[in-house]
Amino acid sequence: MLYLYQTNITELPLTSTYIVKNILENSAHFLIEVKEKLSFDHDFSWIKISRDQKQISVLNLNFVDSSYHVEERYFNEGYLKFNDKEGIFIEKFNSHQHHYQIRNFDMISLVHSTLENFFADYNNLKK
Repeated sequence: MLYLYQTNITELPLTSTYIVKNILENSAHFLIEVKEKLSFDHDFSWIKISRDQKQISVLNLNFVDSSYHVEERYFNEGYLKFNDKEGIFIEKFNSHQHHYQIRNFDMISLVHSTLENFFADYNNLKK
């Protein structure tokens, strides 16, 4: 089962180098809408982290559509549609559908160090 953690833009913990907008979770992965706090880029990125935190990848966002009731994200890898109660991700290449439920936002602590390392590595690659 997959869970969606939705929040208004949040910085957790206070010492972090990133800002989180949304977190989705299932038994295998976290899907996180995040951006580097000090970045001049106003766009958020979507990052997929394996549950054991050994694999991390950036989803390639092509298009965003939002209304009062529904958020939609179109990636090279698939399509995500969610609201404040539920969501679904449909994979592009095999059409698998993953359903989501909303949960508490406390799960960010489980991937905090992975996100910190991701942004540190990302910044080192830009140098």
